[in-house]
Amino acid sequence: MRAHVFIAEAPLRAYANCMVTGITTTIRLDADDADALLKARADGFETSDLIRLGLRMAAARYYPKGRKPDLGLFGSVDSKPGDQA
Repeated sequence: MRAHVFIAEAPLRAYANCMVTGITTTIRLDADDADALLKARADGFETSDLIRLGLRMAAARYYPKGRKPDLGLFGSVDSKPGDQA
């Protein structure tokens, strides 16, 4: 039974190890920004994801040269997107 407990706790440990390396901060929003955030959350967006995406877009040029941030803005479900012509 001990092995089952260890396996069940593995995802929790992985999450905790990942969160240990993160930085926590508090931001203050203007009323317009708070309203927009509430509307985005109503559409299914997570607050933290929106803030991370905004930070990555605003600070993209400040990342190390070898690591540009992945914004996830462009994607294709087509395996050959150049074949439209």
